[in-house]
Amino acid sequence: MEILAKICRFGISFYTGSCVDFAFYKKPIIEMSSPENTAMGNLTIHFDSFGRPESSYSHNQLTISVKSAKELQSKLLDIEEGYNFYSEKIYNAYLNCYGEKYQFKKFLKIINK
Repeated sequence: MEILAKICRFGISFYTGSCVDFAFYKKPIIEMSSPENTAMGNLTIHFDSFGRPESSYSHNQLTISVKSAKELQSKLLDIEEGYNFYSEKIYNAYLNCYGEKYQFKKFLKIINK
């Protein structure tokens, strides 16, 4: 997923941790879910401003959450115009959740001590 996040402009997911990889590379990712057709409504503690269930990724702003085909179409039409805004918002959410930009070489130094 990391390679895909590196090479694409933005992503679309259906509730997956891949949004963390996309956020790391400052790439917006749209998370599509359907409140009517998902078990998430029974499993989540997070809800959007309309009371619809959302993932913890959406709640922490690591994704652009959409709940219908109409919302998806609207976000796709807006993605180029709002790209920089979405990119910064998602990257800042990543930093807020994980504290700093993950660096593999730094990680290796820590585990090799």
